[in-house]
Amino acid sequence: MPNLETKMEEGVVKDVSESKKAVCAPEESGAIPSAILLVNFGGPRTLGEIKPFLIELLCDRELIRTRLPTFVHNFFFRRIAKKRAPKVLLDYESIGGKSPIYETTEAIAKALSKKLHTPVLTFHRYLPDTHKASLLAIEECDAPIRVFPFFPQF
Repeated sequence: MPNLETKMEEGVVKDVSESKKAVCAPEESGAIPSAILLVNFGGPRTLGEIKPFLIELLCDRELIRTRLPTFVHNFFFRRIAKKRAPKVLLDYESIGGKSPIYETTEAIAKALSKKLHTPVLTFHRYLPDTHKASLLAIEECDAPIRVFPFFPQF
């Protein structure tokens, strides 16, 4: 199975959270609709997701570019993420125990889907728990997917 980065480079990527299933079947007319993919950083949905979120974020070599060998980069930034997690947890507790990014992105997807009458999927790059379902949904979808990143570096 292709990895997520390969699919993103090909511009054919989508993710669904554990409760969503991609809707990419032909309509009654027989035409296959285009699906839309909104790609965002994601954000911890619970306090328990803070450490994995920070590890994914800080170890992403496309986001934090260093000249360090990969194993040194990952070792160093994993340690930083683990050390920062308890401090960041306090910040998330002060705003309700979660990031607003996840729910906001999901709400935008729902509104766009309703307005455009097409499947709108989401991919939350730094939420590892959502990746497996995403890759499965990509493999199952026959519709062309239009990707819209919500972060400017890509």
